[in-house]
Amino acid sequence: MLLPSEIRDTRPQMPFSLPVPGKRTARDLMAVGSSSKRVRCLFFVQERSYGMRFLVDTGSEVSVVPYNTTLRSQLHAAHIPQLTAANGTRIDVVGSRELTVDLGFTRPMRWKFVVARIAQPALPSEL
Repeated sequence: MLLPSEIRDTRPQMPFSLPVPGKRTARDLMAVGSSSKRVRCLFFVQERSYGMRFLVDTGSEVSVVPYNTTLRSQLHAAHIPQLTAANGTRIDVVGSRELTVDLGFTRPMRWKFVVARIAQPALPSEL
């Protein structure tokens, strides 16, 4: 849509992006957790097929399920990332697996999860 110059010139200009050549550097993946007893406002979603309650974690970059919900035969050992908690401690990662999760969208989704020794399944907010 074309705008007259007096309207177009009064709006702030968006900065241009700076393209950086080459590949992006890899970083450690972060999974967030806390052991404090204070009241927190957390967002959970209920999965319909398995009945798992997932924490929607805005700071997480991966989807994680607890080790005790997975059979050894379902684990894949290829490409296991290093996970670090928000407090800096390492999270013990066992493997990865694919699950079909039904979060109430139009249809269930096939999703790759990291399997770790954690208590609460978590999904990144970008899902």
